[in-house]
Amino acid sequence: MHLRKAYNKKTERTYLSIVHGFRDKNGKPKSKVIKSLGYLDVLEKEFSNPISHFTALAKSMESERKASKTETITLDMEEQLEHGVVNRKNYGSIVFIADVLQKRELKLVFLPQSIVSSS
Repeated sequence: MHLRKAYNKKTERTYLSIVHGFRDKNGKPKSKVIKSLGYLDVLEKEFSNPISHFTALAKSMESERKASKTETITLDMEEQLEHGVVNRKNYGSIVFIADVLQKRELKLVFLPQSIVSSS
C-alpha cells in the first residue's frame, strides 16, 4: 500500500488516499482505494506534516496486511494413516506439501503403507 497524491489542475488542490496496487488475473496492473483521506490543504490544519504521517500509516497497514496473509501449518510426521480409512485431510496435506516442494524444485518420495509393507 502507498499514499496516492492526486493533483487537480482545475482546483489546484491535492487529494490524498491510501491505495493498494495489485495485478488482476490477466497480469494487468490495478489499484484499489483502501482509504480516502481528503484534500491536502484541509489535512495540513489537522497534522503538521500529513504526507509523512499518512505515508507511515500506509506502510503500517501494508505490514499488517502481509502479516495476516501468512498461515502456519503443523504436520505430525509420526502419525500414520489407518488401513481402509479414507482420511482426506491427510491426503490433502500430502498434496499441499508436494505442491510446495515442487515450487521449490524439490522432490517428495511418498510410498503408501501397502507398498512399504509388501517389500
